[in-house]
This record gives sequence, C-alpha cells and structure tokens, in this order.
Amino acid sequence: MSETTQKQRMSSVTENYLLSLYILREQNERATQVHLADYIRKLPPEEGLGSSLPSVTAMLKRMEKDNLVVVEGKKTVRFTPAGLKAAETMIRRHRLASCMVVEMLDMPLERAYIEAHRLEHAISNELERHINNKLNNPAKCPFGRPIPGNHQTISSKGLFKLSEVATGTHVQIERIPPEDQSLLEFLISKNILPKQICTVAEAGKYRGVLVLKISNEDVSLGYQAAEQILVERIDTE
Repeated sequence: MSETTQKQRMSSVTENYLLSLYILREQNERATQVHLADYIRKLPPEEGLGSSLPSVTAMLKRMEKDNLVVVEGKKTVRFTPAGLKAAETMIRRHRLASCMVVEMLDMPLERAYIEAHRLEHAISNELERHINNKLNNPAKCPFGRPIPGNHQTISSKGLFKLSEVATGTHVQIERIPPEDQSLLEFLISKNILPKQICTVAEAGKYRGVLVLKISNEDVSLGYQAAEQILVERIDTE
C-alpha cells in the first residue's frame, strides 16, 4: 500500500469513526469504547473496519492526538468542538447521499444506506452543495434521521421507542434503523417506514412480540427491533 493510499484509507477510517460516534450521541447512548465497537460491527463489511477493542482503542488514540475526540474516565468518548464539526459534515454527506440515490437515481430504499457509505467519502464541499440544492434542502434522510444544517432543530424530543408504546396507541413512524440489512428489508416489505401511521394492536412484552396494524394488516415485530424504531404518538380523532 502506497503512502498516499494509506493516508486516504486512514482518512476514511476516521470519517467512519466520526459518523459512528455521532449516531451514538444522537441516540442518547453513552459513547464508550465498547458501544462504539458494537456499532462499528454494523457498518457495511466493505468499509473494512476493525471492531476489536484493541483496534478501537488504537484508533481513538490517533483521533485524540488529532484533537477530534477526548477519551474520559470509564472509557467514555466525547467530541472536541473540531471533532463535532467534522462529524456533522460526515453525517450530512452520508444522509444527503442516501437521499440522492433514492430520489435522484431511483435506487431501491434497501440499497440507500450501503451506497451512501460508498459515496460519502468522495463528496466534496462543492458536490455537497449541488446535491443539497438539487434535493431542495431535505430535512431528513429516507430513514427519518435529520440532516445537519438543513433544519432548525430536529431532535428526538417528543419521540418514543416503539417498544415503549402501549396497546391501542396510534403512532406515526418517524425513524427506522438502516444498519441491519435483514431488518431493513423486512421493515420495507411491511411498509414500516417514516410517515406511516399505524396502531399498536398488541404490546406483548410477556412474549417478546409487538403487533402493529397497518392498513388492516397485522405485522408482528420483535421487541429488539421495536426498540430501534422511533415513533410519535398521534390523535386520530
């Protein structure tokens, strides 16, 4: 591997770590080295990231040296101001790329996350502006996650995990997880997508299954999957 290629590869790895840390922060999860390693395992295999704790620890040390993160007590990782700015840029490009492949290139939704990971590292400032303008400044990606810089404040305030909702509650799907390809394909096939309105027909925690009624069809979902879906309670009256 040439020195130039190695530097580019390191830049790509750093960007993926920034993206991963940002998503943990966005999900209100404590960004420990263990949580980070777990999330990195969900990234597309093509990214070629080592997810062992020694690999993660070594990478974070390099990022700390570059003033992108600070590793605090109990192995908690937080952004420096420079690191947060870089992470927001990375997330913005990734989510704009997701919108682009679906809305401009007509690729199936189940491919958007993987293709966005391939594209995100190659998007320049100028190309980012053109994509954003062409898409009319989208506030969210196709999976319902906010695009930094294109909204005032879109937080998870007022949103609930689907796993926390009681039987009989009407909800609107707001965010779905794109990281697990098998789960994503299932959600798409059952129309469990952002803006979809449905009813929790049964919140069966005792048997680990939640049943949604969508367009008069019952869809069963495991609680582990339901924990990853954010919804808004709605009044249908």
